[in-house]
Amino acid sequence: MKRELIGQIQSKKEVEYIFCDFYDTIVHRNVHPLHTFKLWAKHLKQELALDSSSYEIFKIRRASMEFLSEKTGLFESELSYLEVIKEVHNRLECANLIRPSHHDLVNFIKCFKEADFAAENSVQYLNTKMVDTLFQLKKMGYKIFCVSDFHFDTEIMERLLKHHGIAHIYDKVFVSAAYNASKENNGILYKKILEEQQINGGQAFMIGDNLKSDVEFAQLFGIEAHYLKRKSVKINQKLRIFGSDESDFKKTLKRFEAQIKSKKYPYAQYLILFHFFIERLYHEARKNETKNLFFLAREGYFLKQLFDRYQNKFAIKGNEIKSHYLKMSRQGAMQISYLPLGEEKFRHLRSKYNHFSLRQFFKSFLFDEQTTSSIAKRLSMDVDRLIPNFFESEYFIQLQEDSIFQQLYEENRITQKENFDSYLASFNVDFDSEDMFLVDVGWGGTMQECLHVYFKGKFEVTAWYLGLQEIYNITPKTKRKGLLFSVHPNKSIKDEIMMANRQLYEQLLAAPHGSTLGYSPSPEFTIEYHKKEEKYVYDNYIKKLHEYMSMQYDSLLQVLAPRFYEEQMVSDYLFDLKLSLDLHANKNEIAFVHNLTKGFYQNIGNNNVGLDYDMGSIGLSPVQMIKQILLKPEKTYRYIVKLKPVLFRKNLYFLSLPISLYKPYLKLNFFLRDKIFKKQLLD
Repeated sequence: MKRELIGQIQSKKEVEYIFCDFYDTIVHRNVHPLHTFKLWAKHLKQELALDSSSYEIFKIRRASMEFLSEKTGLFESELSYLEVIKEVHNRLECANLIRPSHHDLVNFIKCFKEADFAAENSVQYLNTKMVDTLFQLKKMGYKIFCVSDFHFDTEIMERLLKHHGIAHIYDKVFVSAAYNASKENNGILYKKILEEQQINGGQAFMIGDNLKSDVEFAQLFGIEAHYLKRKSVKINQKLRIFGSDESDFKKTLKRFEAQIKSKKYPYAQYLILFHFFIERLYHEARKNETKNLFFLAREGYFLKQLFDRYQNKFAIKGNEIKSHYLKMSRQGAMQISYLPLGEEKFRHLRSKYNHFSLRQFFKSFLFDEQTTSSIAKRLSMDVDRLIPNFFESEYFIQLQEDSIFQQLYEENRITQKENFDSYLASFNVDFDSEDMFLVDVGWGGTMQECLHVYFKGKFEVTAWYLGLQEIYNITPKTKRKGLLFSVHPNKSIKDEIMMANRQLYEQLLAAPHGSTLGYSPSPEFTIEYHKKEEKYVYDNYIKKLHEYMSMQYDSLLQVLAPRFYEEQMVSDYLFDLKLSLDLHANKNEIAFVHNLTKGFYQNIGNNNVGLDYDMGSIGLSPVQMIKQILLKPEKTYRYIVKLKPVLFRKNLYFLSLPISLYKPYLKLNFFLRDKIFKKQLLD
């Protein structure tokens, strides 16, 4: 075909200019042409955090173009790109679907264009044979013009050419929307190009795949033309009108699951859960016009890496959210939020661990061994005796009245706050002009509330958690949200499933450094303790898993880019994936979790290492358990998923086979409840 085409052109001695179509000539798309509008809607919704479904945004654009076409008498491909943008913006604004801060048309235009570009480059691939032909013609001295009927402007077309690495081939780019003239409208675009470039039709040769627009209408102006037959490509595109977006979405992720599943890297499929957490996080951050995000240690370490990669792929360049890694733990957070002793109620310690030894309590203040022993000896206390109801005990009253303890407590409190002041200042964030936004794995919000106290309530401290399982003291100034599951403002059946086995989320998000016990002067800023069991587990299991997930993440972003999906599709898929990960876990995966639990360290209270799944702590009689399984099986799910680890530990794993049947039972139960109890009064 290349030789024949070049020979045909060379035979026309007057020809100096090659006009070449773009779509289905230079590039092909692996989707139906209108699918790109849906992808545009998905990107625009995410970037501007629009208050509507992506499909609704898609319909608004289509309606805007139809309206303007009728109003002006122009083909849709001839409509001014800017006028289309203005019409869409006006409709979103008048329907209260766009946030007040995005009423600014300049920013909206920028985001609109970026969404178009992202949508197009995610579905296009080069026709390499045609590119090679144009390259040969270019070397022979012909001037190459890109001539395309399309809905966006010349700037985006030029960016697409650069994206494909073929911009150097072209001398000029002509897009119908930039000229209010198209090839399909009796070839008017050809007329404008010939006039603008001051050439006659005989000097040009057109190459395209549309018999009317690229051949017959070109010939009206004396332009010789070559028709590229692309029947199979066009038939394939038209067939893509069938099927469903949800089916395509599921198939894409199922293929990725199969790709990432590995005996060497158990639970790598959790990357899908982490990805959609990141995607939801980005949407929430844009919704709140967040400029700086603080990922809290230690689980925020890997999440921050994924967030940065996500932004690199999808965020508008120059408009990225700055991400920071803040080393903090519950213990470190309490250090900076303690009030003077007479005012401090130790609420966070009370809520979690009311039975303390003096040694455990003193660890909350970074007192060394000598100080701890000295105070205990002076007060005649056994430093390691576990005291029930510690904060209501005589020991605690006696301790509060001790002048040495009072002095040491105040010195520690002030020093820790001063050191943290310096640490926070190192991030160069002006909290007088913006509030604080946190990201963490969960589960309640201790660090968030401590930071709010640290700021003396002057700023809002908003947090987005992978999951929210406890409600401490949520206020308008300490708003928080669980993005994979949440008990606030209410808990659903899916939340019950997603929050089960929550320790595994933490374990899979371990970091390469220790827990933050408190704060020191610069340049170190933090005082850390890395339990040897934790370090061993990270170095030998988690580090390798993270490296594997990171290697696969670009692939996940790539395969999801051309897929159109709504939030409900994501929610349904994650629900099904979590059921499979929990209930279909194989022996290799259970053994992996067993090894991880050896390094699970808690830096508050008894400083436990490992997770002890005690099935005797359920608190339900056999009859109550059976009743709950029959009526509300989601309530017992958190116990069911722990059976396999227990059986594995007792060398009875062969008895775990029936556990896999709990997944179809759950789905059947939910289906029947939805059909029978339609008033949903049992939920």
